[in-house]
Amino acid sequence: PDECFQAYLADVDLVTVDEAYRAMLILADGEDTGKTFDERREKLVARGIAKAEWDLQPENVIDSGSVAYMVCQICRVCGGVNMNLFGRVGLGERRYALRELIYREMVPEDVVDYQYMTGAAMVGLLAKADEVMAKKGLYETQVIELSDETDRDAAGNLIVPPPPQK
Repeated sequence: PDECFQAYLADVDLVTVDEAYRAMLILADGEDTGKTFDERREKLVARGIAKAEWDLQPENVIDSGSVAYMVCQICRVCGGVNMNLFGRVGLGERRYALRELIYREMVPEDVVDYQYMTGAAMVGLLAKADEVMAKKGLYETQVIELSDETDRDAAGNLIVPPPPQK
């Protein structure tokens, strides 16, 4: 991920919506390819990570519930009964996402639903979300071809180079 951006976030008192959207794209994709806030929002909304109905403005401060919802979507956290029953229909989706992350010890217990997200809290949550994604195997992996099929002749015999001449 973007180490410079994470270092910047760690020193920020309060995280803006634009900064949060950038952080979520870095968490989801390993990079932020969006050039503007509108591009970032479109990408997140199209993938179901954020909701257009929230109507969050780039310069406003992001709340813990909104960040929790986006992290749950990216990390594919299914949640409990309340998150699935009420959150899926838009009734308290951010509140129940935050409760789920508190339950999973990704967010401290003393965080309130619509509390503003600090930079340090965001970096801590991103680190824990990164661990969850790695454990679940959600990161794209590069396939390495280990077969020796290209080292065989037409009859299937292994082609061995001749020993070096002395």
